[in-house]
Amino acid sequence: MGGAVAPVDPVAPVDPVDPVDPVDPVDPVDPAQPIDGVSVSFDKTTDWGTGYNADMTITNGSGQPIDGWKLVFEMDPTITSLWNGERSAKGNTHTVTKASWNGTIADGQSVTIGLGGNYSGAFVPPSEATLNGTVIPFGTVPVDPVDPVDPVEA
Repeated sequence: MGGAVAPVDPVAPVDPVDPVDPVDPVDPVDPAQPIDGVSVSFDKTTDWGTGYNADMTITNGSGQPIDGWKLVFEMDPTITSLWNGERSAKGNTHTVTKASWNGTIADGQSVTIGLGGNYSGAFVPPSEATLNGTVIPFGTVPVDPVDPVDPVEA
């Protein structure tokens, strides 16, 4: 009764070789599917000097739906309320996951998360986020020309 044994990744032996990525088989299992064409934006809609309201919008132009999403970002201003998602925070790291009605973002569609909170001093918006484990600058993710299955590697 032997079972198939997953090949060992020589770079990261605790992770099996990624069977989905034939171009770069020594990468550990990809934490997320490629998300070329997906962007995240931040728009502060109101500001009264010590507080704010803002929208964060995830736009999907990837050619395929995003089924389930988790957005993680760093932001120093306090978030006191959030809508269109579920939020948890640890220090300045905020994690927002789908609400019951917006778990799938179809190609060509977007989801907007509203938030409000307080701050003192200069307001500094987030400049980078991860979506389903992949870093998304506030803009569009470039495609890795050598290995289009993975986002551009640093």
